[in-house]
Amino acid sequence: MSCKFCCVGCAVLGAAVFLSAGMFAQETKGPPKMSAEDQAMMEAYKSYGTPGEPHARLVKKAGNWNIAVKMWHSPDMEVPEESTATSRIKAIMGGRYILEKVKGEAMGMPFEGLGISGYDNLTKKFIGVWVDTMSTGIIHSEGTPAQYGDIINFEGTHPDPLRGKYVKSRSVERTISDDKFIFTSYKTSDDGREFKGMELTYTRAE
Repeated sequence: MSCKFCCVGCAVLGAAVFLSAGMFAQETKGPPKMSAEDQAMMEAYKSYGTPGEPHARLVKKAGNWNIAVKMWHSPDMEVPEESTATSRIKAIMGGRYILEKVKGEAMGMPFEGLGISGYDNLTKKFIGVWVDTMSTGIIHSEGTPAQYGDIINFEGTHPDPLRGKYVKSRSVERTISDDKFIFTSYKTSDDGREFKGMELTYTRAE
C-alpha cells in the first residue's frame, strides 16, 4: 500500500475516533444545564401543582353519603321543606380535586347535581363550581378555612331567577367528623335580611 493510501486511511481512522469521542462525551454529559431562571420557574410550577394538606382534607370525603336536606324559601318560613338525597364523591386528577355527584328530589321533582372542588395553592383558598338540573348557570365559590380548621367560610355568586341576575351568596361548611359534615347556605331577602336558605347534613353511608 502506498504512503498516499496510508495517509488517507490514517485520516479516516482519526476522524472516526474524534467523532466517536465527541458522541461519547455528549452521551455522558447529559442535558444542558438549566439557567437559574428556568430552575426557579420549574420549582414554582412544581410547588403550585403539588397537592398538600388541604387537598388531603378534600380527598378524605371520598365515598358514598346520605344527605338530609332542609330548605327555607324566605326569612319568615319557620318550618323548612325537607327531603333526602345521596352523594358520591371521588378524588380526581391525582388527588388535586374531588368530583361530587348528587341525586335526590327538590321541590317535588327529581334532582341531579355535579360539583368539582379543590384548593388553589396560589390563592390559598378552597374553590368550587356547581351545576344542577334546576338551573342553566354555574355557581362559583371560594372558601377560606377558619383558624381552627373545621369550618370553611365560602363566598360566591348564584343565579336568582326572580331578580333576573346573579347575586352574592355565603355558605359555611362545618366538619363534625370524618363521617359527618354540614353545609349551610345563606340567602338575602329583598329587604336586605340574611336568612338560612339550605342546610345539608352529610352522613357517610355504610
